[in-house]
Amino acid sequence: MLECRRYSKNLKELVLLGNELASSENYVLEIINRRQIEKLDHIIVTPYIRKAFTEIKQQRDIEDVIKETHSEYLRRIKDEVQAKEKIIDSLRAKQQQVE
Repeated sequence: MLECRRYSKNLKELVLLGNELASSENYVLEIINRRQIEKLDHIIVTPYIRKAFTEIKQQRDIEDVIKETHSEYLRRIKDEVQAKEKIIDSLRAKQQQVE
């Protein structure tokens, strides 16, 4: 995420307000997991805040899995409908030949 990861071991306070990086949806979730960070954007990172953001990240991860699963499920249904439509078209064509 950050280009300066190799320097971040001693980093205790980080302020990125107004920075383009701070507009990233996962910015806080990524940074907050770095245990050495004590202050983020002028806010003291307490265990409660870490826990709350960890729960938010877990919820987002679950939602992402649900979205991906739902999309895959719909794609498979669409594929199955198309396959059945081809079979029906084939059967109709054979029925017309018989009639």
